[in-house]
Amino acid sequence: AKIGTAPGSDAPALAEAGPAKGGRLGLGVADLDARQKAELGVDHGVLVRQVGPGAAAKAGVQPGDVILQLGGKRVDDTAALRE
Repeated sequence: AKIGTAPGSDAPALAEAGPAKGGRLGLGVADLDARQKAELGVDHGVLVRQVGPGAAAKAGVQPGDVILQLGGKRVDDTAALRE
């Protein structure tokens, strides 16, 4: 997975994580709006709003992170993340 952090967070703007393993990520996500994309300097991705038990929590994903890729595939929006 490739993740970044939404503006206003103390975490790095873009961070790399290893591939997700397991069947359930345990995430609550939302589409990025145009302002958020501009502030991050990206044209795609989804905002992590909640992290529950699952692979994402084990990988260190936190609310405010932005998922840009998963399993080597670009994540344009929440629908693409669920595919």
